Amino acid sequence: METQLQEIWNKARAFHNARLTARERKHVTEVTSLEELIGKASKMNVKYRKHGLVLFLERINPFLAQLRSFSQIINSLIQSHPEIAALVWGSVSLILEASHTDGHSYQ
Repeated sequence: METQLQEIWNKARAFHNARLTARERKHVTEVTSLEELIGKASKMNVKYRKHGLVLFLERINPFLAQLRSFSQIINSLIQSHPEIAALVWGSVSLILEASHTDGHSYQ
């Protein structure tokens, strides 16, 4: 069973690496352990902490948190009037998901 899982993992890795550029592939293969990954992530966090987008997301995080809490209600409203609401809420929902799923809380 373990060899089968390893084979599946190797195929998935090869499939993913085939679609990367040479530069991207170099960055992916540089990291060989969890400790190295954590170290690289920490360095990037320090490097981009004062980046404009991160500062902007920190400022709007309270609004996004409130909006996220009402997302199910808004989704219900869209089902009743999808013509206009879906266009607006689709864009807002994309921003919410992107800000929520990238692993940072921006607080």
